[in-house]
Amino acid sequence: MKLFSKTSPAVSFPIDTVNPLIPTKALFIESGTAFALTTTLKDITPLVSGQLSAFSLSPENDNSTAQREHDLLQKAHTASSSAPPILTLTRPNRISLSWSATDSSGASVAELVGRLWSLGRFTVKFPAGSTHSSHDIPVYPAGTAARADEFVKDSVLYVWDVEEGRKGCRLFRAADGKRTEVARFVGASKRARDGVLLIGEDEQVDWVVVGVTCVAVLNRLDSFRA
Repeated sequence: MKLFSKTSPAVSFPIDTVNPLIPTKALFIESGTAFALTTTLKDITPLVSGQLSAFSLSPENDNSTAQREHDLLQKAHTASSSAPPILTLTRPNRISLSWSATDSSGASVAELVGRLWSLGRFTVKFPAGSTHSSHDIPVYPAGTAARADEFVKDSVLYVWDVEEGRKGCRLFRAADGKRTEVARFVGASKRARDGVLLIGEDEQVDWVVVGVTCVAVLNRLDSFRA
């Protein structure tokens, strides 16, 4: 395994300002503490439609972004109590970095495999015939001590940029020398594992891939990160 690498150039690509993230799906990620054995994803889209309609996210924060995120989190916490999980991730013990993901029927959807000694690397594995991905997806740091993580799906590079701890995680598709935001996790604080995952309308972006890789980012070990 290659332990050290140069920072990926995709991390420095300029952000596409012509196509900002316009969220059409909102998932509430709920796990509680770092020692929780279960993480759930709940579809709260219809319950926060009013917040989403006012949440046309621009790549550069403006003065109203913080207030919109606050309002969204407040509404999401209330809405999540009545929304059933559409994806549940469980792990065998409190120190494990490997999770099994099942849908609302209990069927296996994916496996998120991590190791304590893997320096922040995870692999998302999918069952045969999966409609979410035809191949396994390694998730790895974008370079030595990098704050960002990367993965490739269907030959397209994606970058999870962790800008404010767990409070602000943005998923970009990196192509043609630019980064286009396709999803964003909004947490209540830099150490939060609970929050809202906003996903834009993009045929190339699968919500399970976004959700499971987001859980990987939220549970990564940051001791070696910038």
